[in-house]
Amino acid sequence: MRKLSIFAAVAALSTSLTTSANESGFYLGLNLGFGGGTEVADFSDEEVEGDYDFTATKVAFGYIADDRIRFEGSLSTYKLDFDDFDGEDKISSFDIDGYLTLGSDKIRPYFMGGFGLATYQDTADFTEEDEDLSGISFQVGAGVVFPINDSVELDASYRIRVIAWQAIEVSNGFYSEDLNLSNTFSEFGIGAKYIF
Repeated sequence: MRKLSIFAAVAALSTSLTTSANESGFYLGLNLGFGGGTEVADFSDEEVEGDYDFTATKVAFGYIADDRIRFEGSLSTYKLDFDDFDGEDKISSFDIDGYLTLGSDKIRPYFMGGFGLATYQDTADFTEEDEDLSGISFQVGAGVVFPINDSVELDASYRIRVIAWQAIEVSNGFYSEDLNLSNTFSEFGIGAKYIF
């Protein structure tokens, strides 16, 4: 009799862990990330690179279409700490991502991809319009979702992000050239989602 009650408890637990994977609904999420990256400045056929470490926070609102497809809008903020100089730069990005999850078990791997509109904060002094630099972001990644119950999921992920910034016109009074700037990010993240 004791074995039967243990079996029933395990079956009930596993059912509760996988229920949320099979239903559609909306969710709110919070992710924390860290990693490293490179900023590349291309000017006059010369490239200058600067490496940095970063921390990231992401707040997301998403929709689970079915047990495999998810769509998500998010706002991410990156704090960059460059190796070669003191100070901290900030980048924010509004992203639209799609997720493809695999399987319907307790641990669900996924692949993701998307694009975003990014802002390099406190860079208005470098632009003619006196506005912060804007850019287009592309990101791809993979991760694993761990459903805890019908309403909560934990998430572990790795993603690569590339941001191409608008060109900056640099002039010395006689001629002008464009300075092209880009950033790459290699990010590990953990997070949680509340499904409603």
